[in-house]
Amino acid sequence: MIRGGIQLAGILLALFISSMAWAQSQPAVIQGFIADSHGEPLPYSSVAVKNQSQGVAADEEGRFSLRLQQSGRITLVIQSIGYESREVELSLSPGKTYTVNEQLAEDQVALNEVMVSGKSKTTLLREQAFTIAAIDAQPLKIQNLDVNQVLGRISGVRIRETGGLGSSMSFSLNGFTGKQVKFFLDGIPMDHFGSSLSLNNIPVNMISGIEVYKGVVPIHLGSDALGGAVNITTQQDVKDYLNASYSFGSFNTHRASFLGGVHFPKSDLFLKTSLFFNYSDNNYMMHDMEVIRAGNTTGKPELLDVRRFHDAYQSQAGTVELGVSDKAFADQLSLAITLSSNDNEIQHGYNLTKVFGEVRDEEQLVMPVLKYKKQDLFIEGLDVTANAMMLNRQLTNIDTASVEYNWLGETIERIDANHGEFSYYKTSLTYDDWVTQSSVNFNYAISPVQSVSLNNSYHYFSRQGENPLVDREFTPFYKPNTIAKNISAAAYQFSLFQQKLKTVVFYKLFAIQYHTVIEDEETEDYTLEYDESQLKNGYGVASTFHFNDWSQVKVSYEHTYRLPDGEEIFGNGLTIKPNTELKPESSNNLNAGFIVSKRSNEHLFRLEGGYLYRTAKDYIRQDASNPVNSNYINEEAVKLKSVEINAQYHYKQLINFSGSVTRQHNTNNNKNDHLYGDQLPNQPTLFANANLGFQFDNVGLDRSRLSISWNTLFVDEFYWKWPSQGNARSKFTIPRQLLHDLSVSYQLDDGRYNISLACTNLTDNLAYDNFNMQKPGRAFNIKLSYFLDK
Repeated sequence: MIRGGIQLAGILLALFISSMAWAQSQPAVIQGFIADSHGEPLPYSSVAVKNQSQGVAADEEGRFSLRLQQSGRITLVIQSIGYESREVELSLSPGKTYTVNEQLAEDQVALNEVMVSGKSKTTLLREQAFTIAAIDAQPLKIQNLDVNQVLGRISGVRIRETGGLGSSMSFSLNGFTGKQVKFFLDGIPMDHFGSSLSLNNIPVNMISGIEVYKGVVPIHLGSDALGGAVNITTQQDVKDYLNASYSFGSFNTHRASFLGGVHFPKSDLFLKTSLFFNYSDNNYMMHDMEVIRAGNTTGKPELLDVRRFHDAYQSQAGTVELGVSDKAFADQLSLAITLSSNDNEIQHGYNLTKVFGEVRDEEQLVMPVLKYKKQDLFIEGLDVTANAMMLNRQLTNIDTASVEYNWLGETIERIDANHGEFSYYKTSLTYDDWVTQSSVNFNYAISPVQSVSLNNSYHYFSRQGENPLVDREFTPFYKPNTIAKNISAAAYQFSLFQQKLKTVVFYKLFAIQYHTVIEDEETEDYTLEYDESQLKNGYGVASTFHFNDWSQVKVSYEHTYRLPDGEEIFGNGLTIKPNTELKPESSNNLNAGFIVSKRSNEHLFRLEGGYLYRTAKDYIRQDASNPVNSNYINEEAVKLKSVEINAQYHYKQLINFSGSVTRQHNTNNNKNDHLYGDQLPNQPTLFANANLGFQFDNVGLDRSRLSISWNTLFVDEFYWKWPSQGNARSKFTIPRQLLHDLSVSYQLDDGRYNISLACTNLTDNLAYDNFNMQKPGRAFNIKLSYFLDK
């Protein structure tokens, strides 16, 4: 694998350098950025040469590049709907590059007659009543990042991983953890996508943006999220494009991706495809590990630095989407089919005391998705979005070794022929998950300031297992375990005071029914069957008030439920035990926040703050009290308080800075419990991050850009078990951490060719995360990418 990776890297590097040498000088080039008076991008603005037919439209980020086969004086006319046009005079010379960054003032007359459509998507999201953090992924595509690394830069967000590439992860958003926060890919729930399509596998250049909803979740997502949601959006435009990248780095890590799209204007057909591949040995160093060497008869361990030896990970996925656009019956109608798989070696359980040398799992997934969108369906103002998905995921857990290993990879003990390293009996458990998911959302604009929405989402999940190494009666899921959920919702949105006040009132109806078969402790047969059904009501309101065009406040309240999913109730037959008595968790969430965004000449300042107060009943959390497996349990009552602040500064397109701090307390609120008032285990209380970036145009070559980015993460010490338990010397704490990342990117030919160098954990500090797992130390990588967008 190492030799093949090096050869592939050499070929790609040679192609990359050859492409640069082959590229010829171009005529005069005009490039730049079009924004509103607050510095927010104005997508699809028109940039044209006056009295000529030559021009171009800015992209979604307000950037444009216009190439002209002429010289001499010209006048550029810059326009955007709802804004006053502007003219710029230039004197062109062949082969020269000119930068034009302009801000357009709002056209007050036009604003009274038409809806402003020139604002960027991120601006429109911020102006909603919901508390949203919106990320535009376009500037990050050239960096070697995963979606989870981008999310980790948002205030209130902590991404928790148990190791390197492909390791299990946990997501925390303002104290909401794990499955309390729902994830979506273009509005489709990712609950059962498996590890090969998880956030720490999807490269950032495969997405166009990320929407993080904090607290109240809008009904169009059709979710039972308890206090937040993340919607990842991919390329939605119907056009011709190509994006290819390859990266390699420390721990023999190789990553490749390819995205392409073709549009056939005559038939309005379009075809999109995306592929990615990930591989890593994950053989990073572990420090101060307790090791009992082979042949040691004293049983006394040594503290050694060791290298992980059984943690390789490989995943691959591909999607093909075929559809039509701009038809009388549909704005877009498409069918997408996704295939993915992974092979994952497992080094240890939920803590580091038990070492595995042969345990692994394999996964395959097939997922067809039907998507439909139509504006003004039957009547003006009625918009419809619908999707339907069927998913089959097959996972095999393999634990068939007859020996035990230590951290040096030595076999230290031969165990009973019937026993495995991880499980009591050897296992090759395979289970099939079948998922059917459908969602339809109607939105009707009663008037420019009123609208109503209806949404219904249905979810059916079934799991059945087989294990050739044990009798059928001893096999988890040998009888199908099923769960069905239906969520219906309605919302009314209105605006007052010339749209300064925007409010949404909504109602949700949650229904769940499940059937499960678990092990009888007396007979050890899987014969105990349970059936359960429940109906719950949720409701809430979200409102925002704009004092002026640069400041707003937001307040929201929601009474909501989260229904336990199949893994939480059924377990997974190996690492997670079932809990048939698990109850839906309920929560009352109160959010308040503000946004101030002000531009002064070339300087843009933005300050955002938020406060969350929450009381929850039957709170579901993962309990990992033994070294091998875990299960999900209810905490009777939990109280959460969270405060966050985020600041941003931009100077032209040269300097950008962002920093955020989050303080949260998620405590046991059960007054009859001896742990009343304790911080919940395994949840950080104080963390912060900062990012500083510089961009320099035309460095070395025309139409080039050099970008330098520094990212810092701070996490204060916190407990991964109950703080009040144990004595001062035996507290289970995760140490304070301060980590730094550095990346340097160089773009050529207006971003068509890109090379990025990065170093993570620059100072090689000890890094810990979920359940005190050690994470990789200093690592380097290089990424080559190519973009073609027509």
